[in-house]
Amino acid sequence: MIIVGSHHAGKSRTINRHLKSALGISAKANKFSEKDLYGTGSANKSYGWIYSQSIEERGRKTPWIAEFASNSKWQRLVFSARPIGEPVSHYKTLKEELEKAGYKVETIDIVKTLGTDGMYDDKCYYKAKGAEALQALR
Repeated sequence: MIIVGSHHAGKSRTINRHLKSALGISAKANKFSEKDLYGTGSANKSYGWIYSQSIEERGRKTPWIAEFASNSKWQRLVFSARPIGEPVSHYKTLKEELEKAGYKVETIDIVKTLGTDGMYDDKCYYKAKGAEALQALR
């Protein structure tokens, strides 16, 4: 899965505050189990891996994506990236490499959203996007 949004759109907020919370793991955790995702199955934390920081901000070179995806033992992966059209976007490469490695790639789009108070912090929007991501993982 790739959470896609422009810089400061709320990708990390969606992942750390809402997706990870829905999985029952801490905001700092990056591994989750089959039991975290489905409520049953193995509690071994080697089922899924989450990178909440975008690939672009992480400063990794794109060949790392291919190496990670092709050697991955994880059943589920969550990444975030900037959308195609932004000058530094690695979305296309990330998606292609994950698909090449055999992953079905779901995309969740995040748009910077004004809350009812006029601030860029619409908690309902990001919570709903976290729930959408959880459903896509399943």
